[in-house]
Order: sequence, then C-alpha cells, then structure tokens
Amino acid sequence: FVPTVATFFTSMGLQDPLPAIRSQRLGPLPFGPSGYLQIAISGTDPAKLTDVIGARFVNTARPEGWTFTSLSAGGYAVDDALTRHGDSGPVLAALNPDVLLISFGANDCGRGVTADQFQAEISLLIEFVRSSTRPDLPVILLTDPFRYGLTPAFQEQHDLYPRPMYNIALQDPLVCAVNSRRLTHEFGWTPTSGTTYLSDNVHYTAAGAFAKSRLEASALFD
Repeated sequence: FVPTVATFFTSMGLQDPLPAIRSQRLGPLPFGPSGYLQIAISGTDPAKLTDVIGARFVNTARPEGWTFTSLSAGGYAVDDALTRHGDSGPVLAALNPDVLLISFGANDCGRGVTADQFQAEISLLIEFVRSSTRPDLPVILLTDPFRYGLTPAFQEQHDLYPRPMYNIALQDPLVCAVNSRRLTHEFGWTPTSGTTYLSDNVHYTAAGAFAKSRLEASALFD
C-alpha cells in the first residue's frame, strides 16, 4: 500500500483460441523509497482469465540467491498433486526452477496414508517434476510440523513420515531431507503451543511461520 513507482505491461493474456503456456521476463523492479518490494499482478481483460500465474524473482546483483514460487493449494496431499495436475508439465518447464521444495504430511495422515505409500507417492512426484524440467533438479523435502487438532491415530501416522523422506534422500544424492517435525518440536512447537497457529488451528501465525522458516533455513545451510 505504497505509491506505484514502476509499471510493466506484457501481452501474455490468453487471447488465442487455444490457451498456451507463456513465460516472459520483466524488470528490473525498483524498491522505491520504502525499502520493501511490493508487487501487484493483474489482468486488463476480465473476460480472459488464467488458472495459474507463476512469478519468479531474480536478484540481478546476487543471482545466486534464493527465490520462491509457491504452487501449493489448501488441503492438498501428495496424491492430489499427482492425480490433478498431470498436464502441468509445461507450466513447470516455463518456471525453469533451480530447486524443488516439497512439504507434505499433515493432510496425508488425515487420509490414512501409510509410510510406504507416502514414500512411493513423493518419489513419483519428484520423478514427474524432473521429467518436466530436468533430470538433475535438486530436491529439498520438508516434513510438515505438528498440526494442531490431529487425532492420536493421525498423529501417530504423521510421526512416521520423516523416515520415508530420509529414505528417499539416502537413495538420491540430489535430494536433501529436513525433519521439520523434529526441529519445530524441539523448538517448542508441541500440542500445547496453540499460539503457533491462527484461530483455525491450521495456518501459522507470523511468529510460527518465522520460527519454521528460520529453523529450516538453518538446517539447510548448515
């Protein structure tokens, strides 16, 4: 909510009879006087809509730095990603990712997914993304932390999921597994720390998100 300092236009809308995947680089984007980058992406024709918009930010001064594009959706389990998006390969290719981060578990345990099934499905997801991007794409697996409100049975299932991710990392030198479940538990993210979540008991508070990302980044770079 600051004054606009730069505006860019692109003709990437879905104007063709058959929609296509398009990718274009814009910028550079000035920070302006605030020191914070705020981006608004919008269309100009309400009659032409798109289902997926991926935005990837590159620091031209430090291109080796990290940027993130989220392709997540609420309530997803690994099986959803596998069964609903079999035609998303061109989107993944257009994003041209440097690394793939996968974080699942809390929704999977709620569906009774076994540890062996969890490992098999994540392996298939990695294989699918690599087939659409490049075979040597590095992968980081992040287990979901404790989810408030899980039944004891679901929690027991959830506790088994870090091992499958670890097994995948043992078999593939381009995969790194981070046990966010253990990191956040040792930090104090437990069934009694309800302040970690918003009132819906699912989404993290700002403090919870900061703690999670700080712990995971420390584990990755160490």
